[in-house]
Amino acid sequence: MRAARGLAPRRLFEERAPGALRQTVLAALAEETEKERTIDDEARRMMEAARSEIAAGRVDGQELFRRIRRKLAEQRGIVL
Repeated sequence: MRAARGLAPRRLFEERAPGALRQTVLAALAEETEKERTIDDEARRMMEAARSEIAAGRVDGQELFRRIRRKLAEQRGIVL
């Protein structure tokens, strides 16, 4: 938000409505957060299939979660 506040006084763009840039940035951040949350939820659901391997120590749960999450993001064109 600091960056958005710094840009307006420099007249690099014309802000037609006071606070419009701030609102746009906040909306974009909220949207990206929701995308990440959706990917995390789906990765957790997918990990249920490997629960017994994780419990037995044959698979590292954190590494599996990271790999699944990265793959889902790649498939959906989301940068994490």
